[in-house]
Amino acid sequence: MSSEIITTQDIDRYEEVRKKLYDIASESYRKATPKDVIKEKDGFSYAEFSYMLHEFRKLHPNTTIQVITDRFNEKYLAFECTIVITDNITHESQSGTCVHPVPAFNQGTDNIKTIKQIQNLLSNAKKSALTGAMRHCFSNFGICSDLYDTEIIEEVTDQQKERFLSLIDEILDITITETDPIRLQEKENSRSVWIKSLNDKWNNITSLKIAESFLSQLTEKVKQTKERNNASTK
Repeated sequence: MSSEIITTQDIDRYEEVRKKLYDIASESYRKATPKDVIKEKDGFSYAEFSYMLHEFRKLHPNTTIQVITDRFNEKYLAFECTIVITDNITHESQSGTCVHPVPAFNQGTDNIKTIKQIQNLLSNAKKSALTGAMRHCFSNFGICSDLYDTEIIEEVTDQQKERFLSLIDEILDITITETDPIRLQEKENSRSVWIKSLNDKWNNITSLKIAESFLSQLTEKVKQTKERNNASTK
């Protein structure tokens, strides 16, 4: 056993060093996210996970990760993950949460996917939930804070809702030219499934930015469908 006695001065020096280290770690809040690591998906901007992990490890080299929640929600068909990361030097702790869905049904239908497909989806969803929770936690430590903390989520506007309904009307107005009654019924059924899928997606959109991206893609899709239909009638 060491015979050295820890003095008040030692504690003060430790606290002084810890504060300096905390200030260094807080530099992440002042660092802009490089444009080449920013990606876009479904109307959202996000940073590459490898970049966030690298930046986090530079500023927090000694950490402990505690998994609070890691479970599959059978009611909502989604993996839920919550973690807490603690910097063992500065004692700063932050939490991160992510819920990742498991799309077990074929899009726009009530038909369930194959067992093999669902097994792969479950595995991927579990990994994605953990990755998402870590990404959330890193952002709470200030990593890419300019990308995650400053974004304002605006609600879907009435004008966007009207545009969506107008596009659905355009789809319904497309004349299906088919002499074979069976083929005609198949195409009409296909259109009904498509419209149901679009409505399901639209009802789950809550932000203006995602709605705008969705509407732009749908507008182009409707345009292409009309062009193909017109070409087939000539």
